[in-house]
Amino acid sequence: GIRQLVDIGERALSPGVNDPTTAIQVVNQLHTILHRIIVTGQVSTLLRDKEGAPRVLTAEWTFDSYLDLCIDEIAHWGAGSLYYFRRVTHILAIDGYMNGDCRAYWQRSKHKSGTHLN
Repeated sequence: GIRQLVDIGERALSPGVNDPTTAIQVVNQLHTILHRIIVTGQVSTLLRDKEGAPRVLTAEWTFDSYLDLCIDEIAHWGAGSLYYFRRVTHILAIDGYMNGDCRAYWQRSKHKSGTHLN
């Protein structure tokens, strides 16, 4: 799931591992998931079994919550990686997640997490 991908991305950029290629592959997969959320317009909060019977009701997340999870947490370790910053900025701009204002997103992220992505 998303949480597992984020954990892999964080580990890949941690000082002990320092594997930016894996981190970028994770970001690309997270981008695919975020894009799917945008295209479908929602995330299903009701999980059904094979017969269609409702089985689990999950807490609903907003798109911003998913975006924060996918980008902000990895950004903690990726703050010093120009390649990571460029890739994430490109992803944000290409799908218009921030209505073209990636700088505002990064400033908000920097303020929340204390990381510096300049």
